[in-house]
Amino acid sequence: MTRKDYILIAEVIATSWHANAEAKRDLAVSMAEALETDNPRFDSELFLRACGVGYDFTKRMFSPQGELLN
Repeated sequence: MTRKDYILIAEVIATSWHANAEAKRDLAVSMAEALETDNPRFDSELFLRACGVGYDFTKRMFSPQGELLN
């Protein structure tokens, strides 16, 4: 994917007026994690700001198997 694709996705999430704030944040975080897996240079924090949501990635918790818990 290109930067243009990431911008388009963030704009769609940011303008999702029908979603409540929690649902929008959850969607943006899930999308950021998937895009980060696809591209190691992907900036999740910048993406979330572009989506209009905030999330502290330093507080992510993982299971012993490496699965994301929150």
